[in-house]
Amino acid sequence: LPFRVGSRESNGGVQGARVFVGENYSDAAPQDSSMHGGGYLIRGVRPGAATVTVHASGYAPELKEIEVRAGTETTLDVALAAGSVIEGVVRDDTGTAVPGAEIIATAWRSKGTLGLRAMTDARGEFRMGNAPSDAFEVMVDSPGRPPHTQTLQAGKGVVVVTVPAGASGARRTGVLAVGDASPAVTVTT
Repeated sequence: LPFRVGSRESNGGVQGARVFVGENYSDAAPQDSSMHGGGYLIRGVRPGAATVTVHASGYAPELKEIEVRAGTETTLDVALAAGSVIEGVVRDDTGTAVPGAEIIATAWRSKGTLGLRAMTDARGEFRMGNAPSDAFEVMVDSPGRPPHTQTLQAGKGVVVVTVPAGASGARRTGVLAVGDASPAVTVTT
């Protein structure tokens, strides 16, 4: 998949954009970073339908569906628009701010390729940059509470995410607290 990543505003090339192929955000997917002028080249893409997602700092991500044919070069130009910022707060259903909650993009245009994450501060507030202008689903994972899903969209003002109140002193299984010993880790290479 060769060609170019450009900007809708300037019609110029975007250097440093991450272009990857696959239906889920993964560092193992066939990918490349755009060079000066926006050019990129991805090898090893299997023939058939392919999802291509482009991420670049300061821009909204873009997702394209293409058909890759064996023995031929498939080209794809992608024009990026300015990214949006989503500001929000996570509170429980009693109105209490939830610090340390992780907000993870899980579905966008029916794919798992968005790759956006944010974490709430001590006031339960978060800021997510480089967001698309269309809706996407997030999972909110917060200490002592079951995961919660919600749809977010830029341009809707400050987003309020309400999660169930946690049990007093409850912790998720497998999550370390300050002062806990580090678990033993075994890695096979």
